[in-house]
Amino acid sequence: MNISKRSLGLFIAMPLLLTGCAAAYATTHHAAATTSMSSATSMSPGMTMSPGMRMSPGQSMAGMTSTPAAPAAAVNAGNPSQSASMICGSETAKNVTTLMGLHAPPPTKATWVNHVYTCTYRLPVGALVLSVKQSPDAPAARGYFNTLRLRAGRTQPVTGLAGLGLPAYQNTTGTVVFRKDNMTLQVNAGALPPQVGPANTSRADLAYTVATDVLACWTGK
Repeated sequence: MNISKRSLGLFIAMPLLLTGCAAAYATTHHAAATTSMSSATSMSPGMTMSPGMRMSPGQSMAGMTSTPAAPAAAVNAGNPSQSASMICGSETAKNVTTLMGLHAPPPTKATWVNHVYTCTYRLPVGALVLSVKQSPDAPAARGYFNTLRLRAGRTQPVTGLAGLGLPAYQNTTGTVVFRKDNMTLQVNAGALPPQVGPANTSRADLAYTVATDVLACWTGK
């Protein structure tokens, strides 16, 4: 199945699963996506939304853009930023717990090395690894973003509503990467079984959902 199609469907369903700011963000974008499909504002015939998804003549793009990116977070040599720290915070832990159908948040291990904050969730079925690279500026972040892509093997862009208006890509083995200003977020579920959680979610979809949970809560600080 096309990655972007599957991720878009999962993104629309997220309000049923998420908590806190992630749930509020997903609910808002769910409403925007629904409104866009019935709006009278039209687009050119056959225009492509995302790989494998095409809009018919007259279909709308209204409401399908993400909110503007927050100002770049300052790089602190001593500590990760507030936004980066969220990958190991209570909000993300709750969402991982819900998505995996666990009774309690899993143990985590965090590291901060070379401006990369990494949080490893030690799930019963394997490790789920989240990381945020804080680059000095946006051009440096683009370079890091592109380097990760080379390491990820065959990837596909995450575009349209599923991309939240940000540069993003994912592969079929469970890695998704988003870039926002000078921050690069990577979620790697490659060590997990192909299907996980009570809903038998693919590890690629799990990685995407966790990434968008985090992005929904980023404040730019």
